[in-house]
Amino acid sequence: MSKAAEPLDFYPEQRFSCSRCGFCCSEFEVTATAGEVQNISRLVLPEMSVPAKSCFSPFKEGMSILNKDGEHHCRFMDEQGLCRIHRCAGAEAKPLACRLYPFNVHIWADGHISADLRYICPAVGGNDGQRIGEQTAHIQAMAEILRQREKVADTSYSEANPTELKQVRFVHEGIKAIFRNDSMPLAVRIYAAAKILDFHGQREMCQAIANADASFQDEAVKFVAKAEPLLDGEMARAAALPLRERIEFRSLLAGYLRDDATGKATPAGRFSRMWHFVCFGLGHGSLQQINDSCPDTAGIDIIKTVLPCDTDAAELYYTFLRSKLESMHFCSRYVHHYSYDLGLRHLLLTAPVCFSLASAFAAAEHKLRVDAAQMRRVLTYIDTTFSLSPYFRQNSTRQIIRRLSVPPVMAGLLNYLASVKK
Repeated sequence: MSKAAEPLDFYPEQRFSCSRCGFCCSEFEVTATAGEVQNISRLVLPEMSVPAKSCFSPFKEGMSILNKDGEHHCRFMDEQGLCRIHRCAGAEAKPLACRLYPFNVHIWADGHISADLRYICPAVGGNDGQRIGEQTAHIQAMAEILRQREKVADTSYSEANPTELKQVRFVHEGIKAIFRNDSMPLAVRIYAAAKILDFHGQREMCQAIANADASFQDEAVKFVAKAEPLLDGEMARAAALPLRERIEFRSLLAGYLRDDATGKATPAGRFSRMWHFVCFGLGHGSLQQINDSCPDTAGIDIIKTVLPCDTDAAELYYTFLRSKLESMHFCSRYVHHYSYDLGLRHLLLTAPVCFSLASAFAAAEHKLRVDAAQMRRVLTYIDTTFSLSPYFRQNSTRQIIRRLSVPPVMAGLLNYLASVKK
């Protein structure tokens, strides 16, 4: 009897096609297993001035790391910026880390395979390239290898309600169905999800989550469709953000742009970063003081300066949001060990974060609208820090996420975002 195919979870409209820019071969430290090192060392690679085996250094736990040259390029990169291993022996001969990038692929405790694409790759986020929905064979092949190397992903509903993954899936199907309804303004869908999380966070709702089944999806969709006028009215009547929430939101923006470069690890560097964080949270300073690669936003009110957004720029964010939702890449051990509830709140807040930062970037360039280039730049920061920054592992940050995602505050944040309300 043949084995049943594992469910694949991804947003099929994400696109990627390698542009051979060499970014990944220069910016990242690439690890390889002992078997990968052995196989690559046997290859005869033309134009290599040293044996392939000498291009690796011991790392940890039996792994090796690929060495870089004086310009910080992988030693296997040729003069055209191409991989000698790939050119001579095919993609299958490369280390798994190289074959996998820019995919994020996880194996879940219930057998699901999930995937999305990393926006730090310059070739992700455009309208060209191959749809991820056309790359299922590659995803499944990578998953088979990862199954032998990586721990499975798992999650519970929340810390207060540790319902297992099976029940979480039923709830998540309802949330995904709400966001697939493109006839409803994105802001209403985000606010509806915040309301559902708030409702299920009540102590008496613990058993309801534990008893969730396939009917949850239809019930959630019908509830939101029927309640849309009420939800829209609640958002319209939302009060302006109180001072504490304005400070916390600016702190969250700074956290997404946090630069954890080695130079910032010195005592002086840490103090400087903390000082700029405090100043920015209080409404002073510039994003450039948080991250050197950001524009100078001194004098720009980052909460109130929210510009209209070009359609292709808004679509970039929507694709990012859907890629995280469909893959559920916002919780588990791979995203700060967040529970489903906290991870989804974390994801919902990326809407005001992305549109606020993109507006600040555009305003710094004296533009009146957010274009795709600014949104793409913001997503490069957001997608990386969303799951990797130590800032989001802090208990204080978790509390900020919870406070900013309660319905009254979320409504206040969304009211600033004209592009999301359409």
